[in-house]
Amino acid sequence: MARIGQQREAANLSELWLFDEEGQDLGFVTVPEATRLAAERGLDLVRLDNMSSPPRFALTNAADRAADAARAARVAAGSAKPPKELRLRVATGAGDVETKRKQAEGLLAAGHRVKFRVELDPRKRSDPAPARALVDALTKSLAAVAVPEGKPFNEKGAVAVILAPR
Repeated sequence: MARIGQQREAANLSELWLFDEEGQDLGFVTVPEATRLAAERGLDLVRLDNMSSPPRFALTNAADRAADAARAARVAAGSAKPPKELRLRVATGAGDVETKRKQAEGLLAAGHRVKFRVELDPRKRSDPAPARALVDALTKSLAAVAVPEGKPFNEKGAVAVILAPR
């Protein structure tokens, strides 16, 4: 996004394609007309792209536009965070499984995604059914506060599922 207020850029353009602050097409206008409109409205003239001919510009508040872009980047980065991982084994006792379930409940309430990873016994890796049953039981017990992000999946000697807060 380049501001057109600079003389060297304005000298290279004869006309531009202009949009107002609501995104309405104002059509093709000359550079002096576009700068006059921007000054009248107290807005900046911001280049939208370099590939169109004539180039597209918008009347907008550049500071607000930058703040919106930064906010969108923060939101996108927040959803890309890896989930908190809780590990169990197939042979984990019922009390310990309940402790992990409560721990997951707290993480989900705080807005974190949770990944349950149930590791298989090395001698019984050919049968992931018990691990899948434990993952399904945990998913069902947390259904009030979480929704699974897809089906349980196999992962290097384990069965895992990712839960997102409701």
